[in-house]
Amino acid sequence: MKVPSTWEGLQACSRLKSDGIKTLATTAFTMEQVILAGEAGCISISPFAHELRAHLGTSYHDSEPVLALFLEAQQYYRQHGIPTKVKSCAFTTIDEILATAGVDAMTLPAEQLEELSSSTMTDYSRESLEARSVFHQAAQQPPPSVPRRSYIDDKTKFDRAFTINGRGKAKTEDSIAVFCGFQIQAEALVTSSELN
Repeated sequence: MKVPSTWEGLQACSRLKSDGIKTLATTAFTMEQVILAGEAGCISISPFAHELRAHLGTSYHDSEPVLALFLEAQQYYRQHGIPTKVKSCAFTTIDEILATAGVDAMTLPAEQLEELSSSTMTDYSRESLEARSVFHQAAQQPPPSVPRRSYIDDKTKFDRAFTINGRGKAKTEDSIAVFCGFQIQAEALVTSSELN
């Protein structure tokens, strides 16, 4: 089940896990969300490279992508023996995809898969592709030691850290608003088709 990476959503993931229901924490933009998702027992987390609005029109530009979060999250989980997997998504370029090759999993739209499989991509050697990946570069040296943090029982601590960490809170709230808008449109479409 996909659940937004808010305090309430991730607390729900903890409860769902105790009921045997697997969850994926989505709309994540900060390490605080990553940490809480791992503590809540999510099987995976989907950090977004860019805020959702960057994918809805060509006029909007996300000036603060969070590409480094994929590596930081995966290293944190492995360092602390947390089984949650990182499933990156919301890329806007092929270069971003190549830079994060090595993440546990990716969600890619068909257009980007087609571009990756095009003949121009076959011009890259394995070495040149590996050189572009932050995961490959990071594997050449030991990961930095990061102390284990906890938010699962402290909403105030989570809220404080989440709120001051860049634009993560605003990006998460905006993504949820966009998804809610899609839901309203889908419900209106179903209602109108039922009336006809």
